[in-house]
Amino acid sequence: TDDETLKYVKETIALLDKNNISYLFLGQTESYTLGYPRIIMLQNLFGRQVEDFEVDENKIFNNKLMKIIPQDRYVNMYKPNFVKHYDSGLKNLYMFDNNHLTHYGAQQYIDQLVMPRINKAVQ
Repeated sequence: TDDETLKYVKETIALLDKNNISYLFLGQTESYTLGYPRIIMLQNLFGRQVEDFEVDENKIFNNKLMKIIPQDRYVNMYKPNFVKHYDSGLKNLYMFDNNHLTHYGAQQYIDQLVMPRINKAVQ
């Protein structure tokens, strides 16, 4: 359950802090009821909105994590503004199913969210 997971996260943070071990948590990405490629097909064929297929659980859990993990130790991965959902030149989507990033999507997160935080932490 979420409560059990949050308990383990708190215990992990306490252990890392006690041992002076640096850490960085990566948050939840958004999730959908259908695979993202299907959603884009429905959007193109019938004008459906991507938001119609979003699942609230990841957003809710992400918000819970942000409350217990120190802000300087948490990378919020939930729906960042910079993400390009489709590369028309390479014909790549940023997700290949309902909640997993493609290489194209992951590279955006790494370049614009994760690496800047890691670089800042090691300075």
